[in-house]
Amino acid sequence: MTETLERALAPLKLYTEVFVPFVTIPLILISICRFKELKTCLRELAIVDHTLEVLGTPKEYHRLRNWIIRIIIGWIVWVFYELTYNNFFIFFHLNIDINFTSVVNTMYIVILCNYPSYVIALSALISPAILGLVLYMCIHLLCKLFLMTLCVKIFTV
Repeated sequence: MTETLERALAPLKLYTEVFVPFVTIPLILISICRFKELKTCLRELAIVDHTLEVLGTPKEYHRLRNWIIRIIIGWIVWVFYELTYNNFFIFFHLNIDINFTSVVNTMYIVILCNYPSYVIALSALISPAILGLVLYMCIHLLCKLFLMTLCVKIFTV
């Protein structure tokens, strides 16, 4: 029975030992680079937000920052929940002895297998928040410009 199980899991073992590390390591480096890009983007949004605040629109940068922090904290909680669930499933369902080495090895494999999906999902959660703020700023800017041109037309007639 165990021999059949080992043969069935051989492609998965090859996948987790060879393919996933080669994909995950570049993804980690890319996510670090993207984090720097995100910080740059947020700084530029802060400048635009300050400009719009001078024009009289409410300050929305802090709201975006708080939303992104909430999204990241929620996603970290979700990742640790999945890690805990997977560890309990592996150790108790498969009746494996629990020791430090097996726990670390299992967590390594689970993180390595799921890291790409975690990064993609977190990126997909943060991007709409930023785009929503940009849309909000553009709408307010267009409304201000429309009102200013309307006032100019009214007072010049």
